[in-house]
Amino acid sequence: MKRLLVTLALISIFSFSKAQQLQLGLRFNPQISWYNITNENQKLYIENDAAKLGFSYGLMADVNFTENYALSSGIFHNLFYAKTSVDTSIFSPDYKDWKLQYIQIPLLLKMKTNVINNFIYYGKFGLTPQMRINAEVDTKVAENIRLFNLYLTIGGGIHYLIGGNTALLGGITFHNGFVKINKDDEFNIKTGYFSLDLGVLF
Repeated sequence: MKRLLVTLALISIFSFSKAQQLQLGLRFNPQISWYNITNENQKLYIENDAAKLGFSYGLMADVNFTENYALSSGIFHNLFYAKTSVDTSIFSPDYKDWKLQYIQIPLLLKMKTNVINNFIYYGKFGLTPQMRINAEVDTKVAENIRLFNLYLTIGGGIHYLIGGNTALLGGITFHNGFVKINKDDEFNIKTGYFSLDLGVLF
């Protein structure tokens, strides 16, 4: 399934780029991530304990419709870390470290200004679907984590032109997960994070 998803993404990007201008690049994203947890029975026996640092990295692709609008996508490996505290009468130990790994394929509308003193300012908005490739809680395999997750993504930043079409990229993005990631019915866990976007476009 993972190979199929990556293959379909690559085919879509490159086939669409035949009639459009394509820019590829590399991006690294340090991030601060957390859980949004609600309990159906109103008993907070599991709750978010602390935000933690994670990161993602991968290939980004901007398919330009016009000079000012583009489809921004790519393929990224996301390492999502967070921490929860639990009621020790139900769970053991008294905290849980979560380590989740996903393959992400963003589908974003990117809106860009014209060049202003070698800078291009942009905003982006859209959806980021992702597929789980690994999940651990306190070093044990987490079997109750769903395969797919989906984020509403919004952010902005700058391109700094350093020659030709090559540009350095910097920005910040908010990712709000609106699909529960766990299979349990007693409580709902959704994820969210802020990322710092650092990269280069060619």
